[in-house]
Amino acid sequence: MKKLVGVLASIILMTTMVQIGLAQNSSDDKTTAAITKIERDWEKAMQNKDDASVGKIVGDDWVGVNPDGSTMGKSDFLTQVKKGDFSSLKLESVNVKSFGKIAVATGKASDPKLGNVIYMDVFMREGGGWKAIASQVGAIPQTK
Repeated sequence: MKKLVGVLASIILMTTMVQIGLAQNSSDDKTTAAITKIERDWEKAMQNKDDASVGKIVGDDWVGVNPDGSTMGKSDFLTQVKKGDFSSLKLESVNVKSFGKIAVATGKASDPKLGNVIYMDVFMREGGGWKAIASQVGAIPQTK
């Protein structure tokens, strides 16, 4: 039950942030460039099993929602990064919308283990920089 509440809370949080953002819709080039760079740095760090670098990108209260509906916190995620669970992940696209102190990156990625996925990373501006506060990955069904 606790896991379900966490998943629902994450989905509600992300949906609310996106709705608020759509109302404001104030993406700017500086934020788009900064978030895109963070996404590419994050990708490279995961490929290199560099949990320390990923730890600097991901906020302490970060929550990740997996394709199966399970959730994980920062500590479990960094353990997976260090083990190399995401070392073959490649981002195919990064799209950014910014809404003041919140930015949302969405796109597609691929991994031999995960297949093709879509992702959404929510960032919040903290102390002059950006921290990922929530992420969600969804599986893209293979077409026949």
